[in-house]
Amino acid sequence: MRNITIGDILKMTGAEASFEIDENARVCNISNDSRDIKEDTIYAAIVGERLDGHDFARAALENGAIAAIVEKRVTEKDILVKDTRRALKDIAMGYRSRFDIPFLAVTGSSGKTTTKDMLYFAVSESRKTLRNLGNLNSEIGLPMTVFNLDESHECAVLEMGMYVQGEIDYLAEIVKPHFAIITNVGVAHIQSAGSRENILKAKMEIANYMTQSDVLLINGDNDMLQTVDTGAIKPSVYKYGLEEHNDIRLISYETTESGMKIRADILGKITEYEIPTLGIHNIYNSLSVMGLCSLMGLDMKKSAEGIRKYQPSKYRMEIKSVSGKTLIEDFYNANPDSLRASIETFRQMQGERKVAVLADMLELGAISEKEHMNAGIQASEIFDVIICIGSDAKYIGKGAIENGFDKGHVYYFANNEEAVSEINSILRPGDAVLMKGSRGMKLEEVAESIC
Repeated sequence: MRNITIGDILKMTGAEASFEIDENARVCNISNDSRDIKEDTIYAAIVGERLDGHDFARAALENGAIAAIVEKRVTEKDILVKDTRRALKDIAMGYRSRFDIPFLAVTGSSGKTTTKDMLYFAVSESRKTLRNLGNLNSEIGLPMTVFNLDESHECAVLEMGMYVQGEIDYLAEIVKPHFAIITNVGVAHIQSAGSRENILKAKMEIANYMTQSDVLLINGDNDMLQTVDTGAIKPSVYKYGLEEHNDIRLISYETTESGMKIRADILGKITEYEIPTLGIHNIYNSLSVMGLCSLMGLDMKKSAEGIRKYQPSKYRMEIKSVSGKTLIEDFYNANPDSLRASIETFRQMQGERKVAVLADMLELGAISEKEHMNAGIQASEIFDVIICIGSDAKYIGKGAIENGFDKGHVYYFANNEEAVSEINSILRPGDAVLMKGSRGMKLEEVAESIC
């Protein structure tokens, strides 16, 4: 943080201090972790589902915090507010308003973290850029990211996550993006959202605080985003995808040992670039990134250099070689859309055998059996061996067999422990192996056992 004082914090939040305080005292950091207290840090006591941050306020002071933002009096250095989460938002909004730089936002049912990271690398070649680290894309994580802005930054790329309607609006009010991307609208979190129509409404909240001079990029091939009335929202809308009608579209691509070479029509100009990862879904992600860079007026050669340097986050289409086997580890998360995309990637993969190691997709509610069955049908048309792990993954095998797949090449394990004990007897040197499942399935336990 830069040039912000305790007095500023009090004004931003409408808070009261319970002690004699120097309002001119500098604040360099705000943290909700009592163990992460640096010099001139204020601790924010957040009430979570499992832990109440107020229980750690005194420990934060003992670790050097200069004060604690709290909802009830717990220490001798309390800054009292009605709602500590709202206080974080108010501070983040006030702090963000001090920066006259482009703010870029990304959301979507899948692909948002990859798109955010690709965008960071592409833009960073031209401008010093801040981004969320990991998945700090929530009502707590995003403000904490905003607090990391300083005078050196010339741009910010911020990912926005959601679980229910209203969450994107909450984050968009903080960021007020000048440029935004919606990667797609699928069925991730449909259990909480209720329908894809509700998910679309939730994702479109990213435009709630954009103006007529701002720009929104949407996936023009996505069936739900195709229904958006672009004339009813303030920002200018551009579409990207594989189909001819898009403003930013794929012309051709070539798979290489290290990724893909892509040739695209970016707003009427032919652009060639490379990305160090695989999959049609990553072509979509890259098209949105290169399109946004063009709309920002950046040097496209530099943006192409930057996106080529993109480093996939751990467990996101990571390519590894283990004892003659090629592993594609894509198990940071999974939903029907991302699983379809990952499976489709293997149509062009080379290997003596193509093997799918597929674990449960979580949080699908009533549609879980159907979506796992559909995944099995798709996998049966591409893979030679299908290994299913988890209670719902058995429907992947069922879908494959019902589609005519040899049941002798389908393996089912109830959990990772069972899979670990058998997987090395199934895999062979020369296999190309896709590993995909929800984060909660912890497929790395199986991946780490492969030898």
